[in-house]
Amino acid sequence: MRAVFTSDDVGASASPEAIQAFHTVVRWLDERSIRGTFFWVPKPADWRRCHEVWNPALLDACARGHDFQLHGLSHDSCLEFGVPQDSTRRTNAAVFAEYEANRARWEKAHSATRLADKLSLAKRIFENVFGEAPLVFRAPCFGVCPAMYEALAQVGIWHSSSRGINPTATAYVLLGDPELRCWTPDFPCRPWVEPPGVTEHPCMEDLCIGGVRPDQTDDLFDLMTSELAHCLDELGDDGVLIFASHYHSMARTWGATRPLFDRVLDWLADRGVTKWITFRELAGET
Repeated sequence: MRAVFTSDDVGASASPEAIQAFHTVVRWLDERSIRGTFFWVPKPADWRRCHEVWNPALLDACARGHDFQLHGLSHDSCLEFGVPQDSTRRTNAAVFAEYEANRARWEKAHSATRLADKLSLAKRIFENVFGEAPLVFRAPCFGVCPAMYEALAQVGIWHSSSRGINPTATAYVLLGDPELRCWTPDFPCRPWVEPPGVTEHPCMEDLCIGGVRPDQTDDLFDLMTSELAHCLDELGDDGVLIFASHYHSMARTWGATRPLFDRVLDWLADRGVTKWITFRELAGET
């Protein structure tokens, strides 16, 4: 079975710590012989400085076989391309309060025309840095709307990975409520097509987004493998697992995160997930 290792928010911060965190995760992926897919923010705040300090690291990772795709335009709001899944209200209530308080503004911002303009700019910036067009889009915070898919089609991006399968598990990790430690998926694990023809590839939740405390590792391992087992059962041998992470969260607690991820990847290998491909390769198949 095949899988794609994805990691979000690359390029969003010009801090030396962010770039060091990226290098840490890339070196680990190299050691595991995994070519990762990093979702890149093309025009964050202080974007000129971000490009100056990030581009050498990005191009070096590209030369080693890693993949980059689009993560919004500026990632200045979780509402940049739509509204997150309702099940994330438990951990991200402020986003929904902002949307509901300023609904008219956001509905205007979420028109297909406005979103296509953002995507066109993001795509041009991407092409200037990487020398090729992006094939896959991931919305910040999984905030989407029907017009986003229309806009993606308008700019020629036919693949999205903007839906988390089971955000309830993330809520358990962040809030510690044992009643949230359950499999109540919002979406199927297999991809589907959104009008007007964009394939949505849902991903496993990032259950280490808050970092990993040493006393959490066994519980997180059990939770991650339980979530993955559900995904693998539904995907079947011909499916492709989309594994989500945030490189900066991983590196922040690297002493605990790395051994946990190593255990999870070994567990996956024991269950037949042995070929890690990039999202560009997957998107290029269709």
